[in-house]
Amino acid sequence: NLYRPIFELSLYANYLLTSLNPWSYHLVNVILHACTALSLLIFLRKLFPSSYALGAATLFAVHPVHTAIVASIAGRADLLMALFFLLALRLHRSEHPLAGPLNITVVFLGLCSKELFVIFPAAVLLMDLFHPNQTEPQTLLDRVKGMPWLKHFQYATITGLFLWMRHHMIG
Repeated sequence: NLYRPIFELSLYANYLLTSLNPWSYHLVNVILHACTALSLLIFLRKLFPSSYALGAATLFAVHPVHTAIVASIAGRADLLMALFFLLALRLHRSEHPLAGPLNITVVFLGLCSKELFVIFPAAVLLMDLFHPNQTEPQTLLDRVKGMPWLKHFQYATITGLFLWMRHHMIG
């Protein structure tokens, strides 16, 4: 009862390139883990001093708790979801004109990687509420008024569409 088309497409692409050679599947997982750690570093550098961000990203990259996810071919769904989650968080805070449409795509890819991505709208809402982009102190009411509600509506809408699509695909 899983609907993870991006995960399945990545396995299929792996198969087309190297057939059933397990080393290539593991290599892709290691590369995805490295990209996720780098994305974490880039994201954390926007929130914390560089030394803290580097320490946290390094700990994430080498911590043994990730061994099973990186070593297991089935763990790729978690790697893809984590990578898309961090990219979406980073794009959410970006001021680039293409960040909005690109972020909707990344959110959809994350949802199609692993179902746990449905927490993204709530996570980004909490991030905006408790760690706003502004440097000056604000009251909670001011933070709520200044939140990018259109973005939050888009995330909730794309998540709802994904859940509807998933329901109709697998029942």
